[in-house]
Amino acid sequence: MGKNAPILKKAKLAGKMQVSVQNYITNALADGFLHSFEDLFNIANDSCTLDLEEFVFVHDTLLEAEKALNHGEHEAAFSKYEELGRYFHQKNFLKWAAHFFEKCRLLGESKVRKVRLLRIAYHELGLVYEQLQKYDESIDHRKMYVRCWEKNGKDIEIMDAFKELYTSYRLKGHELFKQGLHEKSLASFYSAMEAARGARDVSLEAEIHFDIGELYANQDKTDDSIEAYRKYLKIANESENKKAQRRAYYVLGNAYRKQRDIILAYNYFKKFLELVGEESDIVEKCLAERMMGEIFTEMNDHEKALIHSQKNYELCIQQKDLKSLNNARVALGVTEGRVAFENTLNQREE
Repeated sequence: MGKNAPILKKAKLAGKMQVSVQNYITNALADGFLHSFEDLFNIANDSCTLDLEEFVFVHDTLLEAEKALNHGEHEAAFSKYEELGRYFHQKNFLKWAAHFFEKCRLLGESKVRKVRLLRIAYHELGLVYEQLQKYDESIDHRKMYVRCWEKNGKDIEIMDAFKELYTSYRLKGHELFKQGLHEKSLASFYSAMEAARGARDVSLEAEIHFDIGELYANQDKTDDSIEAYRKYLKIANESENKKAQRRAYYVLGNAYRKQRDIILAYNYFKKFLELVGEESDIVEKCLAERMMGEIFTEMNDHEKALIHSQKNYELCIQQKDLKSLNNARVALGVTEGRVAFENTLNQREE
């Protein structure tokens, strides 16, 4: 009995809480708060778990909102629903955050009609729907958010709104890409490009060029991928973005290698290696050395391939990644074998 006492106590507390919650719900209905009753009933039967104190807070705030509505105090009701939306968002109950921000939107559009409040609703809904991965809904609300700022906002505020719209379009593009819906993904990326231009941020535009390059590469449309990657590189060079430059030289090296243009692939991989300095992480350094080792192998210059394969192996030891280390060991062994074979042939010829 002693061991089971804490469990029984917890069960009794849970039972008392359930009764209390039911009382709050039925009292809301009895007092004529029909909209609040519906929300409270659904929240209580949803998977989001609130303790009694939290449930009471939601109950009281809902009733205050409905009272304000009944008295025609629409802005006060908006404020209460906004408070609930932020509360559930903070607790990561995104479905309910969206529910209450939608109430804000409806009030803002039909009753309050103040741009200041509509901006709040559209902004919060854009973020919540993004987190719910409902990108179409996020885009719709962020378009409205942009329009609100365009009416009476400053340039910086309009540009920030376009950045949020860009994010939704880009995330939608990535999701469609994962689903293999390439044409729809491309359309979403181009919409993100337009939003980036609205934000007047060339770095955002560059990222879309990279995304488009990846999309085309995935479809084996190498010429198209190269065109997109070169646009990405151009912006990286103009902005002197070293990280973007390294990434651009690497993907372009791979693209030209895929086209069997070994000289151009070599040139881009060489530039990639040159840019990999102290600021690069060890994974990137390993990659640069490995690419140079592989391209020299394809050029049948096995001695130079050996130099880079050895460096790659040494870096992989520092990286302490077993898979990378095993791959580097195999590559080094193969290259050493090729060099030894060439040396044997040369000795016989002499």
